[in-house]
Amino acid sequence: MSELLSEDIIAFDQIDMERQAYPKQQVIYFLTPRHSSIEYLSKDYHDKKNCKYGIAHIFFTNKLGYDLMQKISSNSVLVDHIGTMKEFNQDFICKFDNLFTFDMPKALPTLFSE
Repeated sequence: MSELLSEDIIAFDQIDMERQAYPKQQVIYFLTPRHSSIEYLSKDYHDKKNCKYGIAHIFFTNKLGYDLMQKISSNSVLVDHIGTMKEFNQDFICKFDNLFTFDMPKALPTLFSE
């Protein structure tokens, strides 16, 4: 945590928990692309005069679907506050220090079928 504080990161919270507003501070969101995540994100920017944060830097753990992109783009207040929005493509589960899984039981047929 001290490493984060040395980079001027003042809070590290889950999006589904009640969070303190810092309307003049930039925020970094690291989200799984799900409807619930986008709902919480949209709530932070529901009103132009009462935004929870300033500029938003949004990173998704996987590909953002068309329906979720439409939901984001329909919130003009949120769109005006987006500084960065990227798909990080790091959706995996760490089982051990040296082993991870994508939790995709049918991955081989999906990846290697013609």
